Amino acid sequence: MARSSACADDDVPPAYRLIVRASSGSVRRRRRRATGATLVILLLVSACASTRSDSTSPSVAETSGASSPPTSTPRSTSRLPSPASSASGSTTTAFGQVPDGIDRPNPFRTGRTLVIAHGGGDGEFPEDTLYAYEHSVPLGSEVIDLDVQSTADGVIVALHDDTVDRTTNGKGAVKSMTFASLEKLDAGWGFERNGAHPFRGKGLTVPRVEDVLARYPTMLATLDLKDLSVDVVDPLCSMIRRLNRVDTIYVGVDTSEQVHEFRRACPEVRTSGTDEERAAARAARDRGDLTFRSAQTVGQPSYLAADGTPRVTAASIAASHARNVAMMPWVVDDPAAMRTLVAACVDGIYTRHPEVLRAIVDKETPAACALAAPASG
Repeated sequence: MARSSACADDDVPPAYRLIVRASSGSVRRRRRRATGATLVILLLVSACASTRSDSTSPSVAETSGASSPPTSTPRSTSRLPSPASSASGSTTTAFGQVPDGIDRPNPFRTGRTLVIAHGGGDGEFPEDTLYAYEHSVPLGSEVIDLDVQSTADGVIVALHDDTVDRTTNGKGAVKSMTFASLEKLDAGWGFERNGAHPFRGKGLTVPRVEDVLARYPTMLATLDLKDLSVDVVDPLCSMIRRLNRVDTIYVGVDTSEQVHEFRRACPEVRTSGTDEERAAARAARDRGDLTFRSAQTVGQPSYLAADGTPRVTAASIAASHARNVAMMPWVVDDPAAMRTLVAACVDGIYTRHPEVLRAIVDKETPAACALAAPASG
């Protein structure tokens, strides 16, 4: 699923670049050595402990089991002065107004890497189907990742594309179909493995987003708005509130217009950043300002650049953590890359193969990651 822009090594405040350069060699050259990356993280944690803020903002990037993800013991740190509160209850920052309710614990920063099955683990199962979530959660997925479209009759459904052509046995635009006609299609039709189609005719259907979230009421969720209209905003906001999920959902949005509309409707729900926020974050980074804040507390960048090189590194992760922004790159299926990111204390990884990532997280998470977990977001 398409996300937003990513972090790079030069997207790091000067203080952090100095720490990384002072370590013995490049983290990238030691990609397969968790101990080396752990040393860098320990240095970074030590360096920023005295300037860690209660509040958050985007760092360098912009871009959503049956039990809740584990939490870590908060550590005491020196805090920057808290921004002032306005009469309306929103928080005044150098950038502007942070929506009400954003100053609360950030569930996407747990002190370990969250396993996020991309579309329910679309390398193993038909994407965005209830079947995929029912089978990826037992494999270790900790976050429900859903794409969001809306039908002709306004039903919010889990579907990636604007049309049903790729994933089902039907044809046509999702917006032109009612939910009743949509759920008659075979949602396992398009999945292929080694030239075979093992899920055709198995009764898989396109689910309502609400039904998936209701099935997993205690799990974190990321919702990626593929319907780019503003019409979907109010119904989605109402659904999130009705399910009492405002604290456990991140909404990924591709356009600034939708971000503004969603924050107007649901200011308490975490969203992507706007173009303006990204520009302000870059300016703050360039001047080494770690006090910068905006309403964005989750970064959802692509892991690889267009030329295939990693854009998310130990240094860029540490820079995000300095502002208490959760860093969750997509999509990472290479075990070596997973190990590098886990060693760098990345907050979450979207992957098509959750079982592989689960094993790496369980065995290779550094102790330093728990030490770096914040008390609030």
